[in-house]
Amino acid sequence: MGSDPDYRFSLDNERTIVAWIRTESALLAGALVLHQLRGVLQLGRANGWIAACLALMAALLGANAYMRWRRNEIAMRHGLPLPPSRLGLTLAACVALVCIEAAVAMLLDGGI
Repeated sequence: MGSDPDYRFSLDNERTIVAWIRTESALLAGALVLHQLRGVLQLGRANGWIAACLALMAALLGANAYMRWRRNEIAMRHGLPLPPSRLGLTLAACVALVCIEAAVAMLLDGGI
């Protein structure tokens, strides 16, 4: 399928997916920590929701990272421009919403 791109571009593409997977792992680790510390943090029912949101974001991020890597690889092999990505903006918005949810939960439960 297409011609081989310059190896440096393929390696850059691979480094990018590894960075996204590292971010995915950090989100999942955060979800696990929240779940394990649910009694200590005293966020009430919000703790479960926040942990679930982080775990869901991690799963979606992993899937999107692979799809982005694949689209970029195909575009490079066919000499096409790289497709645009909203992955970073989407991730930032989701993390901001989870942070707001955590802050509200702490305020309502007297955690701050």
